[in-house]
Amino acid sequence: MAEIILEITNSYVGRFFLVAGLFVVALLILEATTKSPRSLGRFSYGLFYIFVAGVQIVLPHLFISIAEINVDVAASVWLGATAILMVVFAQFSRRRSVDGYGYTSNALFAVIPIICLILIFKRPFVSSRVANRTNGQLAGRILVFVVSGIAILFSLSFIQVVLQEMNRDAVVNVRDLPIERAVRIQAAILDANTPQYIDAETMLSGASASGRMVKLEYWLTGNSADLSKEIFETIMAPTVARNVCIDPLFRDLVNRGATVVFSYTSLSSEHPMSKREVTVTQADCP
Repeated sequence: MAEIILEITNSYVGRFFLVAGLFVVALLILEATTKSPRSLGRFSYGLFYIFVAGVQIVLPHLFISIAEINVDVAASVWLGATAILMVVFAQFSRRRSVDGYGYTSNALFAVIPIICLILIFKRPFVSSRVANRTNGQLAGRILVFVVSGIAILFSLSFIQVVLQEMNRDAVVNVRDLPIERAVRIQAAILDANTPQYIDAETMLSGASASGRMVKLEYWLTGNSADLSKEIFETIMAPTVARNVCIDPLFRDLVNRGATVVFSYTSLSSEHPMSKREVTVTQADCP
């Protein structure tokens, strides 16, 4: 399951459809199995929306923390936490729809972030509930909303920073997995973090897996891109092989029969779009 989740969530579009799908399913189940809920004001709903958005930013860092121990457990925790969050969010959206429209059907607005603003800012269906509020009361509620929103964002940002520090040297544990699956998961994780600059002239643009082979694709600029294919591969092959052999994760993969292919595409004027490849196998790591 881990590799499926990683592949789906590698892109913003994939993540959106997965999360939106969980929200819609939760909304349909709640609509079919529960009665119309109590109404919820727009300020309270807005605060909860900020909380949901913040948690979705924190969850990937939590995934990496758990994946250092067990990647399948990490995937299950991420999917389960997201599903529970969407169930609660669907119920809150139904309550807000009751407050804004008098019924729950328009809760579906929440599936698209920009459309969700309608739910957040829509005036209550029973307008008399706010008609008698003084300007001072309204200003006070707005102030409480702003302070509470900042507090939520600050708290979640703090958690995110802590998790980032914990994950700075974290390595996803694939050592106990079959080699083909370990290669797929590692390629998916690397691809999820692209584009990534390795140095001033090298950028990791993608990663893919096929059987026991993981292929890393790079863009080259500057002096490195100006080198001919023969000179580049002669210079880079020993360096790349050494880096693979001293990296615990990649060393484990090649020791178990994996092949790591480094594919470089030149962006220089002298060798435009030329390909250079360096392949590292177990034989290169004595």
